[in-house]
Amino acid sequence: MKKYIIGIIIIVIITVIVWFFMFKNKNLPQTTVVKLDTNNQIDTNQPKTSPTVKKQNTPEIVNPVVAKDFKSQITNSNMITLYNTTIADNYALQEWGDANKGGVALLKYQDNQGWLLLSLGGGAWDLPSLLEIGVPKLAAEKLLETRGSQ
Repeated sequence: MKKYIIGIIIIVIITVIVWFFMFKNKNLPQTTVVKLDTNNQIDTNQPKTSPTVKKQNTPEIVNPVVAKDFKSQITNSNMITLYNTTIADNYALQEWGDANKGGVALLKYQDNQGWLLLSLGGGAWDLPSLLEIGVPKLAAEKLLETRGSQ
């Protein structure tokens, strides 16, 4: 009788161990690391998937001057993708993203210096946040109005 119970316990333990190793990663999301070249193109040696999720049915217009100045002020600029640029007076909002994060950066144009990064932004800008960082009210309203219509 003892041998019978020990045999059942061993079979149950083996079944649990096999089940654990077969199904432990089944429900975990699969991730893919995507490397971008210096032109923000997906490296052809990597899977051809986008590192970020783009907005659906939204025309994306990136201002090349704002983009160049923005990228010159951040680390790993070759790893990000730029999306919409919104400009009002001497201020710009630049959407950006990489495989792990993204945001809407705020930049200010200075003569002889170009577009200077004020904040990488972590989410959507609102009027109080723009005013707090020093954007004049009319420029802030224009930025948000133009951005909302994109």
